[in-house]
Amino acid sequence: IIATLGLMANSTAVVIGAMLVAPLMSPIFGIALGLSSGDRQLLKTALLAETAGIILAVALPALIGLIPLRPDFGSEILARTQPNIYDVLIALASGLAGAYALVNERISPALPGVAIATALVPPLAACGLNIAAGNWPLAGGAFLLFAVNLIAIEFAAASIFMLAGLVEFPHASNGSKLKAIVSSMGVSLLILVLATGFMTQTLINIVSERQLEKQIRTVLTGQLTNYAGARLSELNFVQTGTDLEVIATVITPQEISPIQVANFETSLQAIVNPETQLIV
Repeated sequence: IIATLGLMANSTAVVIGAMLVAPLMSPIFGIALGLSSGDRQLLKTALLAETAGIILAVALPALIGLIPLRPDFGSEILARTQPNIYDVLIALASGLAGAYALVNERISPALPGVAIATALVPPLAACGLNIAAGNWPLAGGAFLLFAVNLIAIEFAAASIFMLAGLVEFPHASNGSKLKAIVSSMGVSLLILVLATGFMTQTLINIVSERQLEKQIRTVLTGQLTNYAGARLSELNFVQTGTDLEVIATVITPQEISPIQVANFETSLQAIVNPETQLIV
């Protein structure tokens, strides 16, 4: 509830507070220890706890999102719907730090910091809000962010538990130790590698979009310098295949004629994309 209201209010401070009190990190450590040690009872208990937490963390925001007069989604929500490779690396580092804090009592106060660093509850809250709004692609992106964070933390924590000697493996010369490690962590590693590849592509797409936006903005701003008092207020664009549609909102004290808009469009076609259509 705290995370959902913080996202709706677009408040970073409230979202951070929600991360601190969210009880989703410890069950992930339980899953990691249960998988790596073969403790089925611990694994079952941790999975039940995590599943219940996930259901609540999606269902409550979905209900809150049905409230009338819901504000438009701000940057705090949208930032959690496009996961990329950085999110995987953050989750891996958080899992290592959190598990080490568990096995080393001297640094156990570091756990709250780990909870803040990793996005667990806010993506689920963003998922629920987008489900309520019918934004299924954004809801899927938010849930993917949570799922990859869960797998990354679980894998990193299991590695620490093994290195710390909390897990015993059979000592034999026929590779049974390696086989035990692969059987307990192989699936998590495979999922992590596949997700990392997908998220790397997402990051490449985000960087490409930002470069394209910068190009468009530079061309239009340069054209508007010829009109006293005119400035670019808002820029939106949609690229479908080779076609690029640009919608520019311009604040100006004088009328901009269709001929002048055509000149802007010609500049964009020459510099950015030959298949550009411009609406001012």
